[in-house]
Amino acid sequence: MPTVGSVKAQITGAANALRTLVDATEESLSIPPSNITTGDIQAFPEFWELFATAVNNNTSVPTISKLLYLKGKLKGEAAKLIAPLNFSERNYEEAVKILIYTYARSELLRARLYDQIEAVPSGNDTPLGQRTTLCTIKALWIQLQKAGEQPASSGLMRIIRRKFPITTRRDAHKLRKRTDDWTVDELLTALDQVIDGKEGSHGRSRFAGVLSPIYLLSTTPSFTFSKN
Repeated sequence: MPTVGSVKAQITGAANALRTLVDATEESLSIPPSNITTGDIQAFPEFWELFATAVNNNTSVPTISKLLYLKGKLKGEAAKLIAPLNFSERNYEEAVKILIYTYARSELLRARLYDQIEAVPSGNDTPLGQRTTLCTIKALWIQLQKAGEQPASSGLMRIIRRKFPITTRRDAHKLRKRTDDWTVDELLTALDQVIDGKEGSHGRSRFAGVLSPIYLLSTTPSFTFSKN
């Protein structure tokens, strides 16, 4: 009859063997070591995309190892969600369902991203200020697209237009080549072209201002004196 000590030794040995298996598996995975999530709705899609590619969809990784590796990549509330699940192949599928249902909420993610775009400071009259605003909006728009936002969202385009001076908006509108509605991508491209033109004009004016004294010096007539 096995003793308590022998049972503990078997459990410890099995756990160590499993840990060794996972460590060996991790060496062949392409998922970054820093890819850890606390369950933040905005950060979860990127976490899961990397994890799914390297681990979840990887048929060479044993299911029990997937669960152990998944638990090691969760912190905070996300870790607490699946903490009660013990290690079994069935529980890995349950853990994935719980995490996806809780954090892969596209409607909540879109609402948060809309709020962030609303909070982006409006671009001032300088090309640099407008470029900064545009780049920030572009980065948020990429996330919105992944969250399923409509490509021709009129509400979003109204928000974007309000972030730029009236002259920039008018110049962007002149670039429309058709009468039907724009997409968000087309609006951003038009704004990009307008701001690019402003940057070029601004750079040339500054360049001319710097060179003008040099030019004046170079065109100053020189005099020679002859010996009498």
